[in-house]
Amino acid sequence: MPTETLSAAAERRRVGGPGLLELAAPIDVTSEAECNWYHTFTKPDGSIIRGPWDYRHNVDDYLGHCDFRGKSVIEFGPASGFLTVAMEKRGASVTAIDVSDNEPWEAVPRADRDISGWMRSRSPTMLKMKKSWWYTQKLYNCSANVSYCGVSGINALVDALHFDVCLIGGILQHVRYPLDLLWATSRIADRVIVTERFLPRYENAGPVAEFLPAGDNDVVGSWWQFTSGVVTNAMNVFGFERASMTRFDCRKWDLQTPDIERDISREIPMFNLLFERR
Repeated sequence: MPTETLSAAAERRRVGGPGLLELAAPIDVTSEAECNWYHTFTKPDGSIIRGPWDYRHNVDDYLGHCDFRGKSVIEFGPASGFLTVAMEKRGASVTAIDVSDNEPWEAVPRADRDISGWMRSRSPTMLKMKKSWWYTQKLYNCSANVSYCGVSGINALVDALHFDVCLIGGILQHVRYPLDLLWATSRIADRVIVTERFLPRYENAGPVAEFLPAGDNDVVGSWWQFTSGVVTNAMNVFGFERASMTRFDCRKWDLQTPDIERDISREIPMFNLLFERR
């Protein structure tokens, strides 16, 4: 291999960025009505896009109060892109990782439920979710990239990618092998931000992983819930120290009325962990 090629590959790994990832071409979307909205947004004109999850009042808690200026970021599970936009507006260059069209969700293979039917029902919803990400990129004049390789597509690239920061926001619960995801991010990023639901019932129980599907429920799209101790122990083993931990509440709207002033919301307890490489 010529010297220039080796040098270019080394430089690409050093500075991070999407280098070896297959980046998606933009999806054409002209109206917010074409989209499925996961996040609530205040648009530049002051009007509001309604989604169930609303991070507008405490987004920096969700992001671990990290300094994103001049940083390359890999974000897993961007949904409608609220956090993508927030990080870019704070100075980051963001590459998002989302699910592929062929595998719209890593569903639990339950023998007691119609998983094939559930997956078919998710496909059009996920396409509309992807459209919402592209719509917000245009709406806020952002320039993030996205790869639809899914979490599984990252494992083969851990020795070739490098980013300054990785964001895992509410994703560990949705993947079959969450510790594989933490291990992969420990290989490709120098800082790792993890935000998940806080479990008050296990507050003093140490590291606990709870498998969510059971015979008395219909859970298909989520696998796990974790205490912060599980994530901290794993990242310590993978060579990281916990720099901070924050507990906060995320607002979730019921979306029972189009009028946000009349709608009902709940406060969902969350934890945020910021890790730095030793």
